[in-house]
Amino acid sequence: MFSEIREIAKFRTLITTFAIMDLKLRYRNSILGVVWSFLEPLLILTILNLVFSTILANNIEHFPIYLILSLTMYNMFVRSTSMSMESMLSKAEIIKSVYVKREVFALSSNLTSIFMMIIEFSIVVIFVIAFQFTPTITSLMLPIFFVLLACFSLGISLPLSALNVRFRDMRVIWTIVTQALFFLTPIFYKIDFLPEPIANIVRLNPLALLIEMAHNSLLYDTLPSVQDFTYVTVSSILILFVGWIIFRKLNNRVDEII
Repeated sequence: MFSEIREIAKFRTLITTFAIMDLKLRYRNSILGVVWSFLEPLLILTILNLVFSTILANNIEHFPIYLILSLTMYNMFVRSTSMSMESMLSKAEIIKSVYVKREVFALSSNLTSIFMMIIEFSIVVIFVIAFQFTPTITSLMLPIFFVLLACFSLGISLPLSALNVRFRDMRVIWTIVTQALFFLTPIFYKIDFLPEPIANIVRLNPLALLIEMAHNSLLYDTLPSVQDFTYVTVSSILILFVGWIIFRKLNNRVDEII
């Protein structure tokens, strides 16, 4: 296992190169380019904030900041998994031509998503300043939550990237899953607002729990319980490990299929 990790680490320069290349390609024909990474979530935020705070009378305290933080984390997960799913197919010629550890492609897609998440998080900072909100010391937990989110996202991304090579319908299936996940994750509501049986089920989702803990740490000066933090940490690492094992098993014969 550790020898495999060391071998993957040898491709770290290539991973970064692919990530930057993917970021450039994403906005290659766009007039505004990478600025869309900033504008897109801002526009979505404006619409959702209008719908949920005005039309539906949402009474969540600091709702604009709550919403943009939710979207930043949710978008990172969706982008990481969706881009990774296409990563090997989009670089099929490279796979056929030279030896590259297959994990490199999902890793580079996740790194691209992290770059975009950093841009989006700047909106959170802007909103914190604009609304004259003063974060407390519990906000220092946010980087830990983002690291766990990256582990969780990569753990899902790896098997998806191999599955999509074998079953091209995965793209459609995953789009449906992520659309459902949008409503099953506390993006525009609090888990506490849900009936207890449903809330307990939602909290089994590490993504939902990570977003809830980020809200509480940044906005409500509340640290996660030991139970919740332990569950999310163990789940994220376990999903990454299991996802990698599944990827390695599915990765056989990728060259032939592509």
